[in-house]
Amino acid sequence: MLGSLGDTYSLAILKGNLAYLLRATGRHSAAETLFHEALQYCRESGNAKTEGLVLSYLAGLLQELGRLDEAEPLYSAAVVKSGEAGHTRGEAIALGNLALFYRHVGRTEEFRDAQERALRIHESQEDPLESGRALANLGLYQRMKGDLEETQRLFTRSLDALRQAGDREGMGMMYGNLALLAAEQGYTKEAEGLYLQAIASSRESGYRRSEGVQTANLANFLRVQGRYPECERLLEDAIRIHEEVGNKSGMGIALGILANVLEATGRSDDAEATHLRSLRIHREVRNRMYEGVTLGNLAGLHSQLGKTEQALEEYREAIAIHREVGNNRFEGMDLCNQAICLVSLGRIDEARTLWSSGSAVLRATSYIEDLEELQSAMTDACERAGTKPFTTA
Repeated sequence: MLGSLGDTYSLAILKGNLAYLLRATGRHSAAETLFHEALQYCRESGNAKTEGLVLSYLAGLLQELGRLDEAEPLYSAAVVKSGEAGHTRGEAIALGNLALFYRHVGRTEEFRDAQERALRIHESQEDPLESGRALANLGLYQRMKGDLEETQRLFTRSLDALRQAGDREGMGMMYGNLALLAAEQGYTKEAEGLYLQAIASSRESGYRRSEGVQTANLANFLRVQGRYPECERLLEDAIRIHEEVGNKSGMGIALGILANVLEATGRSDDAEATHLRSLRIHREVRNRMYEGVTLGNLAGLHSQLGKTEQALEEYREAIAIHREVGNNRFEGMDLCNQAICLVSLGRIDEARTLWSSGSAVLRATSYIEDLEELQSAMTDACERAGTKPFTTA
């Protein structure tokens, strides 16, 4: 008969583990119920160590569901509870999860500080699994800042650590991150192979959420290559997986990629509707980084459709968000895009000032190819307006 202290202690662990598995497979309602039951058993048995972990995982579930106001205090409580229990590894895991929350809502420097604190603990304990995950997250931070050399270094260290730990799920995510980096540096054949490895590893791990993310990433790679039919087929798969597991943020990202495909293939009305649907999701789950990216994409479409004033307002809002979250690459790109819009309206002096700011931001990153493409677009706009082209010098 259950009810003894030992039974209660075991039930806390059992229910917490089962809830984690249910969350990974998209059964969110059942997972939330079990997480709360696990917390109750933790408190009854005085199992503060497991309580800290359950608090952190429950917070992650609530974040996925867009319930951020409920999630943040649970993340913080997890850090405190794990520290009080003397569970150093759990404290570091909770710090890492709190860091990811900060990144999601655009509090970028808090993200970096919390993640670096977590990494120091993991490395001091020689924990390759959690060290690998922390290194991956810091790599994503450096990529957003535009330092691709440091990003490559962190991603490579992360993959080595995750391989040592035998973490197929984490390796899948890292193959995807390395693929993204390879694609941005022009190594397209290598990138495609890495994306396929990412999907295969995610499938082997049984983590459907990761599979959906990597499928959408491969679709976006194919979009950039102009392989639109393949891209759309993969996006259908990714969207179905995101719906299955309840990954709203992933759904918003996949829809944004689809909107770009629709725009590129001349389906402007569908593209606009899909961008707006993506934007609504990012605002619902308060994913500030992708809200800014989507606003910039929507502005680009409206500019092409001649809705220039609307585009300018969307660029202004996007740039403010890019600055808030520290997304240097997109800040630079959208400053330059806004300048191109102003040229089309004959507002040359304003355009020149914005162009100078945007090109300076991009030159400070590793994304010089973006600036070269924008220079071509600016030259065309200036020629149409009858004015001397701006330069990136």
